[in-house]
Amino acid sequence: EVYERAPMLNRVTGTVKVVLSSSMKGVSFAFARYPRGLQVGSAAVLFGLAERRAQGTQSYWYDFDGSREWSWQSTAAASIGAAFCHGFLMNLALERIDTRPGPSDTTWERTQRMGTLQAFFALAYLPVASLIIPALIGFVYACLVEGSLHCALAVVASTPSNLLVAFLRHGENWPTTLVATGLFWPLSHAFNFVLVQRWSPHFRTTWDGVIALLWNTYLASTPSAVGPAAVGPVLSGIAPGSKADWAAPLDCALF
Repeated sequence: EVYERAPMLNRVTGTVKVVLSSSMKGVSFAFARYPRGLQVGSAAVLFGLAERRAQGTQSYWYDFDGSREWSWQSTAAASIGAAFCHGFLMNLALERIDTRPGPSDTTWERTQRMGTLQAFFALAYLPVASLIIPALIGFVYACLVEGSLHCALAVVASTPSNLLVAFLRHGENWPTTLVATGLFWPLSHAFNFVLVQRWSPHFRTTWDGVIALLWNTYLASTPSAVGPAAVGPVLSGIAPGSKADWAAPLDCALF
């Protein structure tokens, strides 16, 4: 009976391999053909879904003891911030680095490239991104809340204060975000900057989005899980802004 099942098992295994191989080739071709659109779009979708899962964690709305209803403004802000900073700017930087060391044909050359990319992330990108990305997401969140609750003029009038509040809120949390993000990504990037790099270099930031989504899903679905949630590509662990009542900066009815 075992011998009778063996050919069928081999056929199933062979079919799965063919499907996986074709799918990977198709994804690689698509990202090579339309790199910028797919990088930005996938970052927006994946990091948006990851933020949605983050809203299900216990400590996310740390300054709001109330409803745990979904905040679409928070998800949209994370999508916009991640798409611009990680899907667009990060890819530009990675592509510039790719053109410098030359080909990576040997294991040693691939290891050198991985080290270069890891160093860029840890020393150049991470210290700035750990503050700028959460602050940008917080600012966009505040603008979306102002616009949805009040009016477009309220968004314009509150822009200076919203910028200040976003930088103060996430600047206070910057050391924690920096350390948590710096500890979280290196292992994933070791895989990303070697294997994903060899398969489809344009997929690297999309891989980050997949990992962020998996991480936040784990935190939201496991009550005993400990760790900060990913908001965009950084592990700030807190919502981009408060869910408390927002007072209008001006009377929209006058305009």
